[in-house]
Amino acid sequence: MTGNAAEQQRAQWAVCAIIGSRFVLAGLFAFAYGRQPLGWSLAIVALATASDMLDGMLGRRCSVSAMGGYLDAMADMCFVSVAFVLFSREGLYPWWVPALIGAMFVQFVVTSGLREPTYDPVGKYYGVFLFAAVGLTLLWPAMGIRWVMMGLLVAFTGATLVSRIRHLSQRRLPSSDAFSSPATTGRPR
Repeated sequence: MTGNAAEQQRAQWAVCAIIGSRFVLAGLFAFAYGRQPLGWSLAIVALATASDMLDGMLGRRCSVSAMGGYLDAMADMCFVSVAFVLFSREGLYPWWVPALIGAMFVQFVVTSGLREPTYDPVGKYYGVFLFAAVGLTLLWPAMGIRWVMMGLLVAFTGATLVSRIRHLSQRRLPSSDAFSSPATTGRPR
């Protein structure tokens, strides 16, 4: 293996390790939430958020595989789901909140297909919102904040779905030039 290829492979392994840390952090969050001082849970959320930002920057730089993209989405889903299931179990959020988050992950995987994840313009910020919602719920668990978070979750989910439908339909529809190109009509221009 050449030096450049070996360096690329090490960078990809580093990205996967950073992504994998969120699975560990999800377990630590589940352990710390409600048992340890609030600062521990907030620190874990901050580490998970930093991990998500760092793997994104490194992943773009070293062209992580489609598998890495799905692993990233699964790690985000795992961490956020653990948090919202715990919040729901404590009565901070109704059961439909973690169910809605899970359904959004399923639609992301189904609409992306098996080749590589498809990110739409709004949906790529959905995870950022969810991490922020976890942190804000920890900091201010008052009912008013939770109602705001639920309202924003519903609005952001709707905006993400609309954006995803538009993005996917634009990707699948050929441009008008493609219909009139010599390759598709069989006639020279």
